[in-house]
Amino acid sequence: MTGSPVFDFNNMSFAYSRQAALFNNISFQIHSGESVALLGANGSGKSTLLKIMCGLCHPQSGSFQAFGRKITGADFEDDSFSKHYHARIGFLFQNTQVQVLTTRVWDEIAYGPLQLSLPRSEVQRRVEDVLAFLDIGHLRERSPYRLSGGEQKKVALASVLVLNPQVLIFDEPTNGLDPRTQSWLVSVLLKLNEQGRTLIIATHNLELAHTLCPRSLLLSEQHQIIFDGPTDHILNDHEMLREANLIADFYHTHHNQMHTHRYTHQ
Repeated sequence: MTGSPVFDFNNMSFAYSRQAALFNNISFQIHSGESVALLGANGSGKSTLLKIMCGLCHPQSGSFQAFGRKITGADFEDDSFSKHYHARIGFLFQNTQVQVLTTRVWDEIAYGPLQLSLPRSEVQRRVEDVLAFLDIGHLRERSPYRLSGGEQKKVALASVLVLNPQVLIFDEPTNGLDPRTQSWLVSVLLKLNEQGRTLIIATHNLELAHTLCPRSLLLSEQHQIIFDGPTDHILNDHEMLREANLIADFYHTHHNQMHTHRYTHQ
């Protein structure tokens, strides 16, 4: 069951400096406890929407509200506001190496809570809890830079979860992961959503969206929301998926018979 809106975009428009508008009058809400897929081809604007939610970019017009409050760039000039806003929202980058700040896994996970000036005993408890929850205690003394891609993803997720965020935002979370690590990540995300965390997952992986997210928003290559509704519905609308450049048909001849196959971005 979902609750009040955590994010509310109302006729929001956004442009990067000195460039044409990327979004014009975008409106949608994401509610507490939802698991929502943000679908679209590369360049459709998925990552930019995530950055706005995370307070890394700010709209030029319209409004963006988070947790019931209108958010502007000026808010983040207040260090206290910025610190606590980012503690409520966990963002896992597509390239997890950009999130690495220390040379030991334990210290990497502890870094965020220490920046919140939590007592050392509380930091210790949180780090140990998240190491156990993700079953990565064996990595505690390792250097994050010497881990495999899958292990780095686990540590990056740990460094987010240790802050106990209400909202978890992921940008192409399964990119570059082997099948076993993908399966592990999906099971963890399902468990987190069952616990009441709000999940927002930007992806062009339709199978991932189907598994994790009852609701999907679909962005066109013209940066417009062309669908907002049940994921099952959009996954069965092949014409709209083709329009958004998420699937394509290709043809080949086999035993003198022409066959059609559907290519899906993964």
